[in-house]
Amino acid sequence: MTELVCVVRAVNPASVPIPALLDIGPTSMWWRHGAGLLGWGEAAVTTTRGPSRFADARDWWEDTAGRARVFGDTVPGRHVPVAFASFTFDARSRAESVITVPEILIINRPEGTWLVWQRPMEHTDELSVRKAASVTTEEMMDRAREFWDPVGTAVHFKRKEIADFPWPRTSVPVHELQAIPSAAMGEHDYVESVAEALSALQRGPVRKIVMARDEVVYLPEGIDVPRTLTRLTRDYEHCWTYLVHGLVGATPELLIARKEGHAEARVLAGTADRNVVDAERQFPSTDADEAYVAEQLVNHPKQRQEHRYAVDSLVERLQPYTRSLHAQDTPFVLRLPNVWHLATDVSAELNDDDGAPVSVVTLAEAVHPTAAVGGTPRDQAVDEIHRLENEKHGMDRGRYAGPVGWMDARGDGEFGIALRGGQLESPHTIRLYAGCGIVAGSDPEAELAETKAKMRPMLSALAELPESE
Repeated sequence: MTELVCVVRAVNPASVPIPALLDIGPTSMWWRHGAGLLGWGEAAVTTTRGPSRFADARDWWEDTAGRARVFGDTVPGRHVPVAFASFTFDARSRAESVITVPEILIINRPEGTWLVWQRPMEHTDELSVRKAASVTTEEMMDRAREFWDPVGTAVHFKRKEIADFPWPRTSVPVHELQAIPSAAMGEHDYVESVAEALSALQRGPVRKIVMARDEVVYLPEGIDVPRTLTRLTRDYEHCWTYLVHGLVGATPELLIARKEGHAEARVLAGTADRNVVDAERQFPSTDADEAYVAEQLVNHPKQRQEHRYAVDSLVERLQPYTRSLHAQDTPFVLRLPNVWHLATDVSAELNDDDGAPVSVVTLAEAVHPTAAVGGTPRDQAVDEIHRLENEKHGMDRGRYAGPVGWMDARGDGEFGIALRGGQLESPHTIRLYAGCGIVAGSDPEAELAETKAKMRPMLSALAELPESE
């Protein structure tokens, strides 16, 4: 088993300029509103599969974090060591869930900036541990610079499917951004699958099914991941930008966050494309009409129904772990550059009957998948998704729409739903995903159009594609 010696040092933010580090590119990332976590290297990693993927990950992390030795400064609200994690949507997925501990970690918060060296130790005798703990800030910076050198070992991630490669430094013209015919669920297939989902709704007992599709994008000059991350943090600052083992995107939806005895979530369901005028739904497309759009979205029966399913599913699954829980009575409209969403924030105080609240991984397992990405009733909806996406078309969601985020040694952390993103499959290709909630009255062509709107953030970030395109 890997044993870690972690050294934490508060540093001058000028010594770790975040824009420059984003331009170099981290190995792992969780970022919002100019704050979050940036990781480089890999001090420890494990993968899990199947129905026990959450429990196995939790057990591994509790053991790894519990044996770690931590020295140096204290980070308010963070308990080193820290790991990034990404879980598959479905227990039947062929993909692996991943938990990775970066060797070098930058924690950037309004209160300050910290450099963390999470060092794997071959020898754990007291003399070796003391020597590792006595490292100076400058020595830590020297180690970090080995990862930050854009010419040397700069940004690599390790997956069995992809050999290590340095990220290309290119600016891709829009006309070179190509969708290639490698999608498992093409546009025509998606329309047909939505129609089949509507038939399943009529048979019952399923009342909502979230149908997704994929699209493989090829960039001849290579995918510039650091630049993609920079654009996502710039254009979608209200979202959580993530990168974990090649899964990259910016999600607007917080599945669950835990800080000591408090939990929070943001539920999204119900969408309007900012660039499309839908005459039937009366959704205008100009910024001047935002107040009207908000009113129409909030009061639209289909959108409200879809949203209510998502909120109820999270509240139902979270409730047993709480002593008090509050969900907003009326959703608000979240305005993003590409779409409007109906959103509801949920907050809760967690039970502490056993001396400590349950970990964020346990909470993520309990609430995933919500009706926002699965459907309702949950188990039957996920079975229909598996039948229509995987069995019929061979589309495995992998870690798309699964929990993605970070966790610390005390069980605190944040997990979003891996939306508005894709999986890097080679230096030149990325598989994007998007889905829509199907309820009675859904129109297959309109749902296809919504998936295109939801892919727009990544297409924009990959090639600086204007939002109006």
